[in-house]
This record gives sequence, structure tokens and C-alpha cells, in this order.
Amino acid sequence: MHAGPTADAQGGTILLIDIDHFKQINDTHGHPVGDVVLQAVADRLLRAIRSEDHLARVGGEEFLAILAGAEVDTGRLVAERIRQAVAAEPIQAGAHALRVTVSLGLTAFGPGEDLEVVYARADAGLYRAKSAGRDRVIEMAIPSRAADSS
Repeated sequence: MHAGPTADAQGGTILLIDIDHFKQINDTHGHPVGDVVLQAVADRLLRAIRSEDHLARVGGEEFLAILAGAEVDTGRLVAERIRQAVAAEPIQAGAHALRVTVSLGLTAFGPGEDLEVVYARADAGLYRAKSAGRDRVIEMAIPSRAADSS
């Protein structure tokens, strides 16, 4: 990912979303079942975000949601709605009904920050969510200016 757009005056929040134990799903049930899980999760994510938000698959089982203009409080609400929507009911993949969860890293754009910097901070939150047991949202605060100058 390269340095690119910065948040405009309206701010924004991003969510980095990863399907928990996805490799295990593929290894246990095969890639066709994994593909069904990816599509079902993507559908649930699209239903859980706001109409003005953007969603992209950025890696094997990882998605990025950009909540343009959203304050961090709104980001928290959307993140929790996503987490609950994915976990709410099993995903039916052929003969398999699979309980699937996601972990999320959440952060907001700081003044003048580009997507690369904010993405890295959300990725750190995602890593913490995975390390803390998965199926959770971890918010990463915008570093304070005082911390930047020390």
C-alpha cells in the first residue's frame, strides 16, 4: 500500500476485519467451503455497514471498511454491528453449518494522516484483537501531538 488520500475535513474511521480461524476452515472443509464462507461474510459486512461506507477485500480473509466522515463513536457502533452480524447465525456451506466470527481493528484518521499510516494503526488493533482471543473489536487511538514531538 502506498501513501495516498488523506481524510478531508470531515474525518473518517477505518475498520480492518479478519475472519477468525479461516485457515482452519479451509484446511478442515476445503477451499470450496472457504469460498462460501468468504462470500457469506462479505454479504454480512455489506449489510452491516452504512450506505456511504466503502468495503474492500484486502487479503485472503481480510477486509477494509472505510467509514468516510464517521467519528470514532460511529465507527465503534458499525464495528460492533459487523461483529454481531457475522456471528449471529451459522454460515451454511453445503452440509456444513459453520459458526464464524471476525476480529476487528478500529481507528480514526488523525489530522493530515494518509491511509497508509491509519491502515497500519488499524492493523495493530486487529493484531491485538486476535491476541486477546478473537471475536472482538480493538480501537487504536490517534497518537497525540505531544507524543509525536517527544
